[in-house]
Amino acid sequence: HRTRGLVGQFYLQRRDNLCAVCGADGHRRKHVVPRRIRKLLPVVMKSHQSHDVLLLCASCHDRSHRWDTIMDTSTSPSTMVTTFLSSGGLLQLEIVWRNHFLQTMQPRHLPHMWSIHHQGERLWHLASKQMMSPKVYKLATVGDQVTTEPSNV
Repeated sequence: HRTRGLVGQFYLQRRDNLCAVCGADGHRRKHVVPRRIRKLLPVVMKSHQSHDVLLLCASCHDRSHRWDTIMDTSTSPSTMVTTFLSSGGLLQLEIVWRNHFLQTMQPRHLPHMWSIHHQGERLWHLASKQMMSPKVYKLATVGDQVTTEPSNV
């Protein structure tokens, strides 16, 4: 299935082999949403997704990795996913990691149309065409929050 709209245009654009942070020759792939987290997401959120893979030069890649390590020390990947499932949905987890990259690295050469909200439009399109399950769409957008009725005790 082809993604339409701005998300689809993002994948059709030409990209330069430059570091997304400093503009130097960049040849190391940076996973903005780390693979150890992405592998825990539903297939539709990780399949054929290169939006969060950016090229960085060796110096920027190493610096970014150090920032990611600091962020990772607070909790395990599975705990992080579980937390976002119970409070806001998995799209918010992606947004947190994208914002982390933007704030710590302050990239000046991101691909045109790169967005912290990239996945939301794509998933909405798939859900509206019934190309993904409503359950998975709910996990992505609001999580699995269970609401309980007040007891009549």
